[in-house]
Amino acid sequence: IAPVPVRAEPEPAPVAVEPTPEPALAALEPAPAKPPSAQPAEEPGTAKRFFNNVKKAVGLGPKDPAAASTPAPEAAQPSPTPAPTPIAKPPRPAPTTKPEPQPVAKVAPNPQLETSRRQMFERKIATAVEDAGDGGLAVRVDPAVKSLDPIKNFPITRLDLTGCVRISDLLPLHGTAVRWLSLNGCKDIESLKGLELCPLTQLDLTGCVSLEKDLSSLKGKALTDLRLVTCEHLTSLAGIEGMPLSILDLSGCRRLQSIVQLQGMPLSHLWLAKCSRLTSLDGLVGMPLVELDISGCDSVVSVAPLRGLPLTRLKIDACKRLPSLDGLQGMPLTELDLSRCSSLKGDLSGLQGMRLTRLVLMRCDRLSSLAGLTGNPLVSLEITSCENLTGDLSDLAGLPLTQLFLRDCPSIGSLNGLQKLPIKRLILAGCKRITDLSPVRDIPGIEVVRSD
Repeated sequence: IAPVPVRAEPEPAPVAVEPTPEPALAALEPAPAKPPSAQPAEEPGTAKRFFNNVKKAVGLGPKDPAAASTPAPEAAQPSPTPAPTPIAKPPRPAPTTKPEPQPVAKVAPNPQLETSRRQMFERKIATAVEDAGDGGLAVRVDPAVKSLDPIKNFPITRLDLTGCVRISDLLPLHGTAVRWLSLNGCKDIESLKGLELCPLTQLDLTGCVSLEKDLSSLKGKALTDLRLVTCEHLTSLAGIEGMPLSILDLSGCRRLQSIVQLQGMPLSHLWLAKCSRLTSLDGLVGMPLVELDISGCDSVVSVAPLRGLPLTRLKIDACKRLPSLDGLQGMPLTELDLSRCSSLKGDLSGLQGMRLTRLVLMRCDRLSSLAGLTGNPLVSLEITSCENLTGDLSDLAGLPLTQLFLRDCPSIGSLNGLQKLPIKRLILAGCKRITDLSPVRDIPGIEVVRSD
């Protein structure tokens, strides 16, 4: 009996190595990234045809007429099989921010969803369609689409309209089941009318520069994640009172004057960068915030309302009128950026006893001393263009520093204070008065990079 060599050749190994398509939609993140591209969905029945061809090749199914007419030696060669599809491979885990699809959906796809998916591709409505795992579809709409009317009757729960600059009307979404919605870059959207009955929990309005002055259309929503980056016409947060928000990004809302509507919210992450007309942080009292960015809020004159908050990351870049750090005492801060706080005077006594591991001090023109860092587990310190810092670095003695960056500090004349620190990397640039490196010469494994 002759061996049957064809059994080894069409084994399903190629199925395992075929790259898995990326998810069609990326969930909203504290820090928003562009969603990865996705491959179009396969037509139903592709996997079945693939396995029938495999059966034919190994002699377990009916022979192809063309194959039957070939000579015996060539019959050992398997007939060409279609490219393996993702449906035939073990599924990769879904992102943690997206509900995990039920296993039954992988084995027996929902016929209604499959039909809807096929129709959306045929009508050139979408560039990516997936099972959202919650009974609906996750859809990325083609940027060429001008109206949402063609999609209003589809079972969509996650809708990505990123870059759909021709969309200006959201009324077709009225009464739909959309829970996750991205309007990133939809610059002609002026009103949110149409979203009143949508069960939204996540909404991205980044770059909606024509959006109305308030958010009254969102009143009563159970949003947990809201992005309003560069909504330049927004002057009030009226309409979002009482929402269960944990993530809110208001960066670039330059006309926003008050955040009192945030009081009592369970916010953990808040970005207020470049809200230049904001004068007070009073609405943040008692919040469970762990991350806050008030960079460019140059009308803020006090951080006292932050007293007692569980902040671990705080960015106060370019708060030019802030004279002191009173209110930060006792916080569990690990990262702090005080860049361009040009009114900050004296020393850093407000930081004593914290848990800081990274500190950035850039262009703090009135800062005259580093006293106050004692007790912090500081491993990285960056000091740039702090012209009033004079003398040596004795205030750093005892810190567990491994990285120290000194740039353009012309009044610092000595490295005394660094002798016993575990520094591995020391950067010196524009510190012309520092000529003696002997205080750090004996530190084991230190790398000194100097550029004057």
